Order: sequence, then C-alpha cells, then structure tokens
Amino acid sequence: MLKIQWISVGYENTSWPGCCKFSGMSRRHGRRLPKGTAPTGTMRRSDLSVNTMGSMSRPTPGRHRPGDRRVAGFPALRAGARAGVFASILALGAFLSGCGNSVTPLDGGGTTPTGPLPKAHIQLLPPSSSACGSATVAASSLLVLAGDTVSFDPSDSEGNLVKYVWDFRYDGLTLTSDFLSSTPDQATTSYPFPGTFTVALEVTDEDGNTDLTTFKVFVGDAGATLQLIPSALDFGTPKVGETVPSQVYVFNSGIDPVNVIGVESDRPEVIPGTLPAILPVNCAEAVPIPVDFQSFRTDTLTGDIRVHVDGLSDLVLGYTGTAQSGFARVGPMNVARSFHTATRLADGRVLIVGGQDATGRPLDSVEIYDPDTRTFLPGPSLSDVSVPEPGVPVIGPRSHHTATLLADGKVLVAGGDYYDATLGVTRVHGTGVVYDPARGLNGEWIFNFRLADPRTQHTAVRVVTATGQERVLLIGGKEDASAADPLATVEVLAGNGGFVGTGNLSEPRLLHASVALDDHRVLIAGGIGPNSNGAADGAEIFDLDTFGSTVVPMAVPTYDLTLNRVDTGAGNTSFLAVGGGQTTLVAVGSVRAYNPTAFTLQVGRLADARRRHAAVDLGDGRGLLVVGGIGPTNGPVAGAEIVSAGGQAVSPVDDAPAVRRSAGHRATLLEDGTVLITGGVAPSLGLAVNTAELYVPEP
Repeated sequence: MLKIQWISVGYENTSWPGCCKFSGMSRRHGRRLPKGTAPTGTMRRSDLSVNTMGSMSRPTPGRHRPGDRRVAGFPALRAGARAGVFASILALGAFLSGCGNSVTPLDGGGTTPTGPLPKAHIQLLPPSSSACGSATVAASSLLVLAGDTVSFDPSDSEGNLVKYVWDFRYDGLTLTSDFLSSTPDQATTSYPFPGTFTVALEVTDEDGNTDLTTFKVFVGDAGATLQLIPSALDFGTPKVGETVPSQVYVFNSGIDPVNVIGVESDRPEVIPGTLPAILPVNCAEAVPIPVDFQSFRTDTLTGDIRVHVDGLSDLVLGYTGTAQSGFARVGPMNVARSFHTATRLADGRVLIVGGQDATGRPLDSVEIYDPDTRTFLPGPSLSDVSVPEPGVPVIGPRSHHTATLLADGKVLVAGGDYYDATLGVTRVHGTGVVYDPARGLNGEWIFNFRLADPRTQHTAVRVVTATGQERVLLIGGKEDASAADPLATVEVLAGNGGFVGTGNLSEPRLLHASVALDDHRVLIAGGIGPNSNGAADGAEIFDLDTFGSTVVPMAVPTYDLTLNRVDTGAGNTSFLAVGGGQTTLVAVGSVRAYNPTAFTLQVGRLADARRRHAAVDLGDGRGLLVVGGIGPTNGPVAGAEIVSAGGQAVSPVDDAPAVRRSAGHRATLLEDGTVLITGGVAPSLGLAVNTAELYVPEP
C-alpha cells in the first residue's frame, strides 16, 4: 500500500537551505478534495515538481488544488544542436538527506501526515557535446532543440507503482501511450521539428489509483543562433478589456553578443515589453519578454511581434486572441458628472458637455472622448464663447440641457439648469450655444443665442423639412426650476440657432421622450403631465409642416421612458418605447412598439422593470441596449438587457453589473459599433461619478 501525502494543498510556505525548491500539483482520478484538506487512505504520487539544487519551499496555501494539471517549479534545459539531453526526473516522493520534516494541514480533515514530506527533484546532467550549457526558461518546462534526444527517469520511492504511461505530445484531453512500462524505466523521445509540446506521465499503484502530471517541452530551431520560445502565443478568449499577461523568452546560443534594437507589435491590443540592450552569449540566460493582450474587439485578432536585432533578421512571434462580448472600464472622465450630454462627433469622438457634479451643482466643464486611446481629454469650457451675441449673457454651467449634432458637424446646445450664486437658487437657461469641433485643438464654442422661452428637462430632435432645410425642435420641458409645471410648446430653431417659430403640443410634457420619423415629423411619447398630475396621457406627433400636433393612442402612461428608432436590418426600422415610471413612481418593464397609427400595448417585457435608464440602438438588427435605471422599489437596477429589434425578445447582458447607474448616465453608439456609457449617479453614494464603460456587442 502507498500512503499519499499531498504537498500542494494547504501547507505553510517554508524553506530549508541546501534542498530543492519545489511546488507541485497532482490529480487523483475520482473524488476531488476541498482546498486545505489532507487526503486519507492509500494512493501514490507522481508530481514532476522540480528545480535545480538550492532551497526547498512548501507551496503557498490555496495556490494549487487537486485536479490541477500544471506543475510549478519545473526548470528548463537548453541543449546544443544534436546533443543528447538527459533529464533525470526523481518524482514520486524522492527524499534528500537533511530535508526531513513533518507538516500539518492548515484545515484539518482526514489523517494528518506524520512522516517526512515527499519531495520531487530533477537532476540535470549536462549534455556531452552541447554548444552551450543549460538555459532556464520557465517553470514546468524544458527547452531543447529540434533533433535533441530527451530522456526521463522516474523513480518509485514507495515501491508500489505498477504502471507508467508516457505521452510525449499530450493534447490535454486524451492520453496516448507513447511509452509504457511496469517498472520505473527510462523514457526517451525526440522532437524533429520546432514547436511547443506537453509531456504527460500517468502512473498507477497496486491499488489501482492513478495520477497524471504534465510539463512543457519547447523545441527550438537547431540551425538558429537566436531563439524565441515559444514561437507563437494563444491568448485564448478573455473578457473584453481584460489584460492577459504572457511571456516569451529569447536566448543567444552564439559566442558573440547580440545588440537588441527594439520589440514591437503590429496591433495596439498586444503590448510587448522590452529586452536588455545586449543578449547574453552561450545560452547563459533565457531573457523573458512580457507580452500583454487587451482587446476591446470581439473578432479574432492575429498578428506578429517582432524583435529587431542588429545585423540579423527579425525574430517573429505570431499570436492569436479573441475577446468575449461584454463591458470594460475605460477612461475615467476628468470630472464626475450626471445629467450631461454625450454627442458623437463626425470624426468619431464624443463630446461630453456639462451636467451635475458630485455636489449636484451644474458644470461648465467639457470633455472629449477619444475612441482610439479610450481616454477623455479636456475640452473648451462652456464659459468661454468666442463671439458672444450682444445682449445675451454667457452663463457657462448647464445640466439637463440638450445637445444636437448638425449636418455641418457642429453641435447646438440648448437650455438646461444653472446655479445662481447671487440668489442661491437654481435657475433655467434661456440661451443656447454652438460648438465647432474644427476650431482650435479640441474645438471652440463659437457663439451663443437667446431662446424664445427658457426650458430644461426638454428633448431636442433634428429634422430636415420637405424643402431640405435643417431644423432643431426643442420640445416640452419646464421653465421654472423650482416648479414641475411642464411646457406645451415646441420651439423650432434653424441650424445656426436662429428662431424659426413656436408650435403647440396637445398636452404639456416633462421627462418625456421623442424621436424623428421618416417624414419630417416627430413622435413624442409619455412624460409628466400638467400640474405634475402624473404621467401624461398617451403620445402625439408634431408636424413641422403645419406646426400642429396629432394625438397617438398609447396605453399605460409613463414618464422617464426611452423612445428609440431601431434598425431591424435590410433597411427597415421600428420605434420602441421601453420602460418608464407611472403615477405611483413605480417602474414598468413593458416594451411597446409604434405602428403608423398607435402604440401596441406591449410586444415584449424587460427582465428588470426600470425608469431613468439609457437606451441605444446597436444597429444592423442587433437590437436595443438598455442600461441602468431605477427599479420598481425606487432602487437602482444593476446590469443591462438587449431588446430585439422588433421588441419581442429580451435577453440579459453578461457581466453587466459593472454598469450600475440609477440615473443621469448616457449611452452613445460609437463608429465601430461599441457603446460608451458615461457618468451618472452611483446608487451607493447618491452622487455623480467619473467612471465610464465600453460595451462591446457580439460580432
């Protein structure tokens, strides 16, 4: 019978001078033991847990678990071309003189080991005709050259192992018997071509217990002076935005120093580290190159990393990696803000304007998001207007305003709140201002203008008339910051901010939603009605030709809803009203679709009812992304959902808890199909935040 003592579960980290440093893992086929639990009964051990002679340490608690297949602490051996490499692997509890110690598991359970702790040890015998000595590459790996012979010599300290199965090209799934023996015979193999291979050893004791352990063999090109090991990297499928650290090694087998000029990648998603200016000669050291992978795309990325050396051809390392759809942090913004605007400019950048700071006061600060660097740059302050309109005061700070992208690339900002420090009250803007991104380094506010009526918490829609004239409609809202009485007017502006005229709504509205239809008309839905008497009744269409409004039936009046034009694919569109609040402040989860005459009662339903959320069409029929908001109990809604383009199907977004905003956040579709979520109110603090996330949808 073979008594098992695990060295990889729950032991304190200790070192003994003069012994081998080790840390190991093994797998017992069958029942998995919890971390920190010592196994009982009979089994055997075949951990290939090795290092050169030096110091020995017990593994850190919790670092390894039964079931792991990777082995830590296995050094690498660099052999010369065509030189025999003999690696004597003394696993299975080899004991070194003077290193006997008994150990106690950190978490009881089972039988406590009482004898000497089994140890794993590798003895590296230098090749007889090698061009240079051994070069350590990494834990649990050997480095050889194509054509080298590699020999392995297991041992059985307990004398109970009855079967040894070696697989020299293990695929991680199926064990293939390349060499089989019933005694600890030496196993020998060679690799004729460069590549990365996994060696697996499975042993069986006399009671039928089996154990499997693995390590890597990196095979280099026998004819090359410089080697990159491995020759390719696979970063797998990490979460979008997650950094995956990796490492490759370069060594010089020649007798002359090699000058390193630099290391570069062909893609920004792959970030290589640096190398020393001169590589050591004669394989004295395998020099590591850290390589990080971080992708904000879901398509598979492939490319090369190149090591430039003086007088020699580049060393080329291929890579591949695919990020999973989801949310990733970007930024952060320079200023915490909520109830701001976020407008995508014609060049793909995003203009972030005003909003409320962490104390609730309106801001005059502006930021510009750069999608290439995923950072926020300071923009021109709202208080700095190049050519103010005579008689129109420049009052910079704004929140609850609107920002509309014009055909010429400029942005028209209108209305909103500001704080009057003289009177100590919040007031409503009766002005607007125009931003020109082509001026200066990050654009300029080129002029301001006066509105016919002050208004805040309104909506703005750009419409082109039947004669091709550009118009901006400022719809509803309120003109008194201290009251909740909504406006029933629609102010029509020219693209330069000039006043065109005023129309009337069928019902006053505040905290409503609006969207342009295909025929220079505007669909307006929901909102708070007159005298703050709950949600406004139904919806209506404002016709720019007649300056009149037509009522549209809409059951279940709501406010704080979203209304989006959604691309259903093949050139077709739908109009979806999502969520909102009712008269009792209770959020609803209904998804309603507009047809040419009315809104349907409900075509779908959100998994989480919400109001004051943000919603943006992903385009190409991929549906509507719905983010954050306030739930039925007036608490925040964690996460996001995608509503199908027709509104019937709703699915949660994985990893969405990273986006947790109760109100005042903004969602902006970027040119590459990703969505930028900025600012908002953090429910845990009740204050504005400066965080930003990027949502990367499925391809």
